Amino acid sequence: MIIDRITEGLADGSSRIAVFIRHGEKDSSGSRPALITQQATKDSEALGIRLRELNVSVKVYSSPELRCVQTANILNKEISGAASTIVLTSFLGKPGIQVKDNDRYLKLFEEYSARELYVQWKEGKNHDALRAVEDLCSELHSFLERTTTESKISLFVSQSGTIAALSYALGLSDFDISKNEWVSFLDGFLLVFK
Repeated sequence: MIIDRITEGLADGSSRIAVFIRHGEKDSSGSRPALITQQATKDSEALGIRLRELNVSVKVYSSPELRCVQTANILNKEISGAASTIVLTSFLGKPGIQVKDNDRYLKLFEEYSARELYVQWKEGKNHDALRAVEDLCSELHSFLERTTTESKISLFVSQSGTIAALSYALGLSDFDISKNEWVSFLDGFLLVFK
């Protein structure tokens, strides 16, 4: 669970932590735009309360995608109260940092799921639409330099494709789609800065 990894990071005396998580469970009833479920709301509230109980400053960033914004707003409300705002950034989605050419990516997405595109990308395909690993790492470095100086924890709420690509580029995860592995809701990875 991501909260356990955050607690461990804080116990190690880190100066800052960047936490990347997938949004809460989305409603698969086909509603557009995709909303999060009631269970996702409860799970997000519980995670927000746990983060608040850490008694450290948390700044929440979100993809502009509705299910990410919903999740981020719930987390932020539980962490900081209604007076605090989230920061929207296309780095985390719509299209997400892994996307180099959004028009080309959207055409591919009409034919393939995010998981299928992830597998193809790992195989070195679609680099006309998606960034190479080295480019992702470079872009992530620049993004973190701009966003992680304000709070002890920077919490980034994103979509599964962005989380999977970033964690793969960093050598943290290698999701095996054939084994039905994928980024879980409200989970992801964290980076600790000492």
